[in-house]
Amino acid sequence: MDPERVFSPDKLGNLQAAGLHRRRCQSAILLVYTFALLQHMLGGIRHLIWDFGYGMEPGTRMNMARATPIAAAILTVLIWAVAFLTR
Repeated sequence: MDPERVFSPDKLGNLQAAGLHRRRCQSAILLVYTFALLQHMLGGIRHLIWDFGYGMEPGTRMNMARATPIAAAILTVLIWAVAFLTR
């Protein structure tokens, strides 16, 4: 094969664009996965608190349930910010 045909500027540009797209998709999947893991962890902590008999009042229980996804989102942003800053 002719190396000039295989590594033409057009094909290299397409390969770089495909690699960038793949990396963005992988990052998005990891971001969602990080959020899901944190949501699951915080829900487990909430249930552990309930197992000890705390936070079972209706208002407290609802506030804890509402705070779980918010806290997971905040922790996800913090973890990703630290990851990008220490990169």
